[in-house]
Amino acid sequence: MLYVLSQILYITDIIAFAAAQMQKKKSTYILLFMLADFLFALHYLCLESYSAVTFVANETVLLLVIYFIQKYGNNKYTLLASALTIAADITACVLMWSTPLVLFALTATTLTCIGMSSRQIVFSKSLAIVSIICTTIYLYIIHSYVAAIINTCMILVAIYGLVVSIINYNNLKKLQEYNTEQLKTQKTPSV
Repeated sequence: MLYVLSQILYITDIIAFAAAQMQKKKSTYILLFMLADFLFALHYLCLESYSAVTFVANETVLLLVIYFIQKYGNNKYTLLASALTIAADITACVLMWSTPLVLFALTATTLTCIGMSSRQIVFSKSLAIVSIICTTIYLYIIHSYVAAIINTCMILVAIYGLVVSIINYNNLKKLQEYNTEQLKTQKTPSV
């Protein structure tokens, strides 16, 4: 029964992750990513993989902290929160060391922490893609092919979300340049 529940949580996690990748606003992106991480942690809890739960739970708490830090405008603490989370992950990695494969989880979590500490959604999404690639490599190594294929699809969704974000960013930049030019021509007196 717990295995079936874990798979339902994993599918729900994938949906939340895909929804996060389509977001334009960083705050909504963080909230959906946090939901996806929470569901992912519950998935691993059902599978009794406590080391994975530790990494994902740390990341979820970090996302909650970053969400509130960025929401209330005091970004100088975002990097500190990320550094503390990475330190907690390294400590967990050392204490729960069972195989070098744990380094994949550490790398994925570290990349997500660094990406989320940035205010730029394009940077966050880029590092999220690298993080998913690390997780996918790990899944192929442990012969979890179904999960690896699903993660490969998540990589494609994340790349699509990144491309959409880059296009939106470029369009916004062009609009700002156009508005600046319009203001300049309005201020210049005609002779």
